Amino acid sequence: EGENQITFKAIDTSSNETSETVLIICDTTVPEITINPSNQTIDTLTPFIQINYSDERLDIDSLRIQVNNQDWTSKFTINETQATYQVSESESLYDGEQNITVALQDQAQNNVNQNAIFYTQTLTPPEETDDSGYIDGTVIDTNTSEPIYGLLVNVEETDGQIYTNQEGQFGFPISENKIYKLTFSKDGYISAQRKIEALPTRDISLGIIHLKKRDISITEIGPDGGTTIDSRNLIEIEFPAGSTTDTIQVQSTWFDKGEELPGPLPKTSVFTYAFELEPDGATFNTPVLVRFKNTRGFAAGTTIPVGYYDRAQFDWVHETTATVTSDGEYVEYYVDHFSPHDVNFPPITKKVPTSSQSKDEQTNEKDEEDCVG
Repeated sequence: EGENQITFKAIDTSSNETSETVLIICDTTVPEITINPSNQTIDTLTPFIQINYSDERLDIDSLRIQVNNQDWTSKFTINETQATYQVSESESLYDGEQNITVALQDQAQNNVNQNAIFYTQTLTPPEETDDSGYIDGTVIDTNTSEPIYGLLVNVEETDGQIYTNQEGQFGFPISENKIYKLTFSKDGYISAQRKIEALPTRDISLGIIHLKKRDISITEIGPDGGTTIDSRNLIEIEFPAGSTTDTIQVQSTWFDKGEELPGPLPKTSVFTYAFELEPDGATFNTPVLVRFKNTRGFAAGTTIPVGYYDRAQFDWVHETTATVTSDGEYVEYYVDHFSPHDVNFPPITKKVPTSSQSKDEQTNEKDEEDCVG
């Protein structure tokens, strides 16, 4: 181990002599690493991260740094003995457990992997007692099915807030027997809400909650009016001149599945068409026309009930009626405000055949029901 000198000497038949000495370094010792912050709780989401490393005999050959399972190596300023990074506001961490993993190799190909865990705490957490139960669940991105880390969980009329962890999981402590109203929000996503009755000392699960990313298309609409369309060319909105006094940023996001909606539909409705119109809560001086593709192929002239999601009430509210255009290509209706909109038929009720009906009559009725919607 360490430095070794080897001298080679050669003598020919005429007694001519030559020699050469080489230095060989034997290194079986792995490099040493220290990571800061580690094993502590800090009150900032933008910490300064410092990684020191050293090798007794040889220089460092390669270095990889992961923060919460994401490769952050290129973000760090790296030299022979240390790597540093000041986390910026644009990529700040979230409250909870943080994980830094460093993989390092020296020139003798000795490898070392070191992990450090620290915690960030900037929110006021909800109170926990020995009698607390928990409302838990997992939040995922509906498009990728990946967990959403750092999503804010807020409970109405309850002190304290929490973030989801790296697996998208949350556990909110409760201490009363009542109906709890939870809101799940993160920048770039349509927020979701859930209502659930819960008891102290008992845990209850909301299961998997799906969040939809907002559509990438944003259109500026001012007092002169105009037309907007989403990036998928499904939703078109016509703003007459004077419909808005101020300039607004309009964004419309199409929901593909009922599980993506901000709140569950009432039992009197089945998922047909739905989308988010933003800015949520915007009101208009004159109604604006909402037109969307009739992707389900309803007949021209078909009328469909329209509701909107009221986030203050945690519930859907009936608003108006939409109509399929004469060419059957679109469904249209007018609105005087923006919210998540739900254009849905009521569920089909299967009739119980009477004994007086013939078998053919029963079969014909079933065929007609199966064709609705």
